[in-house]
Formats: sequence, structure tokens, C-alpha cells
Amino acid sequence: MSVQLFGAAALWVAALSPAGQAADHADVAAQVQAVSDLADRGDFAALEQIFAPNIAVNYSTLSGAPAATVPAKVLLSDWASLLPGFDRTHHVQRALTVVLDDDRAEVRSSVEADHWLDGAVWSVRGTYEFRLMRQAGEWRITAMTFILQDETGSRGLLTEAALRAADNPPAYLVEQEPG
Repeated sequence: MSVQLFGAAALWVAALSPAGQAADHADVAAQVQAVSDLADRGDFAALEQIFAPNIAVNYSTLSGAPAATVPAKVLLSDWASLLPGFDRTHHVQRALTVVLDDDRAEVRSSVEADHWLDGAVWSVRGTYEFRLMRQAGEWRITAMTFILQDETGSRGLLTEAALRAADNPPAYLVEQEPG
């Protein structure tokens, strides 16, 4: 059974689910949406709470780096070393499709991600694929894959953003440093 979310409205694609399954669909979709929302706010500590302790990450279509399983803290430290260096970012996920299988879920969404720096913008469009598992009663993201479809602007903004973030590291990174 699956659900597709378009903005705030939900369109159920299948027969009506029992109440528990409907709640799981909503919880899973909310966890996936939170990735974009919390990343744009720079709330990496809150992001850490929605990921499993280790996460399979695949950005190979964007970066060329092979897929890897890393601790969530490593992934979020990477994000915290980059995203706050932009003047602002805006990540939007649309058309979420959620498929539940007991305590496991898969989600596919289209994504648009814009990154502004000094009047320039680097934008990517593509698809996210997430896997989640219910752990201790909460849905946690265990895997995420980004599939690049289109890109505009300069990736050079990434280097400049990383330099800016290093000059003024966010609290999340400062807290990760050994005493």
C-alpha cells in the first residue's frame, strides 16, 4: 500500500488503510520531509534524531563517490561543514510515495535543492529514495540515495560554502570536537 503526498494534501493510492497503517504512512512521510526542513534550518542535532545510528548513503550520481554506510554523526558533520556556508538553501521534496512492510518502509520523492551564495545559485533536481526502519517505536532513516536528474549553476559554490562554514562552524560541529 502506498501514499503520495503533494504539499500539505495527501492522496491515498490504494484502498483505505487501517488507522495504524495510516498513522505509519504519515509518520514515515514526516520523517522524510523533515530531512529537507531541518537541513535548511541547520538543525543538525534534530536531524540526528531521525536517522538510525548508521546510514547507507549514496550520492554517486552527484559526487561520483561510491555508496557507503557511515555513522549518522559523520553524515551530519559533512552537511554541517557545508550547508551553513551558503547564504541560504531550500530543499523541497514532492510526490512522496510511501510503501510499508511491517516495521520497514521505502519512500521515493522528487527533490529540488537550491543553494544561494553571493547572488549565485547552484540547483539540483532529482529523486530521493529512502529506507526506514521502526526502532524503539520510532521510524528512523537507515538509507538514502540521491539520483541526479538535472543541475544548473556552478558546483564551485560548494568549495566557497565549505570555506565559509569552516570560518564559522555551527554549534553541531563545535559540540562534536573532542574536549
